[in-house]
Amino acid sequence: IHEGSVNSAKISTRKIMTQVIKYNASMAVVAHNHPNGLAVPSLEDVNTTYSLRRTLDGYEVKLLEHILVGGNEYFPIIHETHSTEMKYEEHQKLFRKMDLSSLK
Repeated sequence: IHEGSVNSAKISTRKIMTQVIKYNASMAVVAHNHPNGLAVPSLEDVNTTYSLRRTLDGYEVKLLEHILVGGNEYFPIIHETHSTEMKYEEHQKLFRKMDLSSLK
């Protein structure tokens, strides 16, 4: 639906909603990649996920997952974060728990 630059891609909620309406969807899964090869979500990735989830909820569409792909790895943002909003400190705790050595 959208193509970003090397270091950023702003998700277009409008484009996602266009597809949801076009297919009369009651559920959605979104995904994006990190060209750097690391399947590690940024704070913006996490906050965008929950912003999109709230928007879709308003139209009775369930966002099942937002999958982040990097190299041969993936990170299911909703499954791994379990909250409606992550604060910066919680995001950093999550990173400290992750073994990032396998992502290099």
